[in-house]
Amino acid sequence: MTEHLRAAGEGDLSQSEDQMEEDTTQQAADSGSVKSPERRSSGPPAADQAEEEKEEKKQKEEKKQEEEKEEKEQKKEEKEQKKEKEEQKKEKEEKKEKEQKKEKEEKEQKKEKEQKKEKEEKEEKEEKKEKEQKKEKEEKKEKEEKEQKKEKEEKKEKEEKEQKEEKEQKKEKEEKKEKEEKKEKEQKEEKKQEEEKEEKEQKKEEKEQKKEKEEQKKEKEEKKEKEQKKEKEEKEQKKEKEQKKEKEEKEEKEEKKEKEQKKEKEEKKEKEEKEQKKEKEEKEQKKEKEQKKEKEEKEEKEEKKEKEQKKEKEEKKEKEEKEQKKEKEEKKEKEEKEQKKEKEEKKEKEQKKEKEEKKEKEEQKKEKEEKKEKEEKEEKEQKEKEEKKEKEEQKKEKEEKKEKEEKKEKEQKKEKEEKKEKEEQKKEKEEKKEKEEKKEKEQKKEKEVQKVQRIQKVQKVQKVPSAGQKLSWWPWSKGKTSTPSAQPLRIPPVYTVKVHSVSTGLTCGADGEILEKVKNMRWPTTQVKITDYQECDIIIVFCPITSRVGLDVPAAMRKIPAGDKPVILVLMHHTRDDDFSTNVKKWSETCQNVVLDVHVLFHETQPGLLKCPRNDEAVHQIQTELKAHSRSWF
Repeated sequence: MTEHLRAAGEGDLSQSEDQMEEDTTQQAADSGSVKSPERRSSGPPAADQAEEEKEEKKQKEEKKQEEEKEEKEQKKEEKEQKKEKEEQKKEKEEKKEKEQKKEKEEKEQKKEKEQKKEKEEKEEKEEKKEKEQKKEKEEKKEKEEKEQKKEKEEKKEKEEKEQKEEKEQKKEKEEKKEKEEKKEKEQKEEKKQEEEKEEKEQKKEEKEQKKEKEEQKKEKEEKKEKEQKKEKEEKEQKKEKEQKKEKEEKEEKEEKKEKEQKKEKEEKKEKEEKEQKKEKEEKEQKKEKEQKKEKEEKEEKEEKKEKEQKKEKEEKKEKEEKEQKKEKEEKKEKEEKEQKKEKEEKKEKEQKKEKEEKKEKEEQKKEKEEKKEKEEKEEKEQKEKEEKKEKEEQKKEKEEKKEKEEKKEKEQKKEKEEKKEKEEQKKEKEEKKEKEEKKEKEQKKEKEVQKVQRIQKVQKVQKVPSAGQKLSWWPWSKGKTSTPSAQPLRIPPVYTVKVHSVSTGLTCGADGEILEKVKNMRWPTTQVKITDYQECDIIIVFCPITSRVGLDVPAAMRKIPAGDKPVILVLMHHTRDDDFSTNVKKWSETCQNVVLDVHVLFHETQPGLLKCPRNDEAVHQIQTELKAHSRSWF
């Protein structure tokens, strides 16, 4: 505005100057026009000059008057311009004040709006949280129902499998009995032919043997019946326990539902109360603001009085503090002297202990440091190389890995389920075959023993040594013969270990390889059998390390149901390095049920376990521990 006014004032001044120049040019022209006829006239020169001088004076006076008028007009215009400028300044100041007021009002409105938005956002967040909690509860319920259904279906399948196995066993036993009866008939016919040749004494002895055999058969049958009864009773007990557990779980779930409903009601009440409180607080805040203003005025008056009182109090306090300081210093000196004595005594005791501990620690540190230095050098070199490659590859592989891992997980789950079913079927078949082979061996041995006994009896009657026998020269052993086949054969007992395996993450098939290697025991008298948690003698936990050992191990141990059963902890490290350094900590000392902890290396490129002496040693340790927990069944 000021620039426009200046431009307008300068324009007016320039216009006034232009007008002055035009007026002067017109007057000069008029004077010239007047003079020319006079010169041409032939009048007297003196009179002409006087008239000319008068006219010139008049013109000068008129010019002066006009100039004075113009100056007055210019002054008036300048005054008017100044007034206009002042008015404009006032208007600007008023506008600025108005704009400031508007800005303040707008700021206050914005603050109010922001507060409202924050409140609304909080309410929305709370509503979202409630919805999410409800969804989570519903998802948990669905998961629990699904798990219950799965457990019931699995139980049914197990019961059906057990029933099928019992039926098959019964059929096999009946078939074996029929075969044995046929064989016995054939043997009897052969025996009859031999008995006719032999004397009457042999017939009596054969009858006694038959009686003994029948008694043995009866005893075996009675034992089998007893074992079957025990198995049935155990199964019934298990079923009853499972039913009880199901009932207890249902009751717990109902209680949880009731608690959740109560919590929801209480949360609603709390929200209503919070809203009421907020409204009250807002009203109170307004009142407080008004009261604060009044208080501030009172406080200003009171502060003046208080300052004067404070000065007096401070002087008193300074005197009291000086006296108190002196007393405290005296007490501190006494206490420090006593503490020094106690500290010196403690230091002497601690120094003795520390010296002993330092010697042990230094020896251990030296060994550890040597190992660590070697391992760290190798690790640093490998890490630097791998990090450079991995950083470039990770960006590309992340998306691919996610898709591949999802596919692999699905495939692995299917493969594991299929493998488990196949392994169970194979185990059942192998166990059946082993039982049949053992029974056949026992029957053969009994037959051989019987033949030897018959030959001995015949030789006693005839008192003639048979071929391949030698008479002893001792007098008290007359008629006695030594036959190598007559000596009883000793069958070594067979031991079994029932194992239950738990894997807490992705192992790339390494857990299956370890179990297969453990089954191929070095000792033929021990067998490994994989069972459920209830029937097992020992548990093997496969814990792949994903983040840190101190976090992954406790999380894995929580997945094992509570109990006193021993645990073998297999810590699985995902790496390609055969010389990978592992933690020295022994979890068998910290965890209660852990009997053995072993470190294993695996990678998906192998796939599974790495072929290295560390993994072989770990498998050997697991085998020895299982042998220690085995039990004889023969």
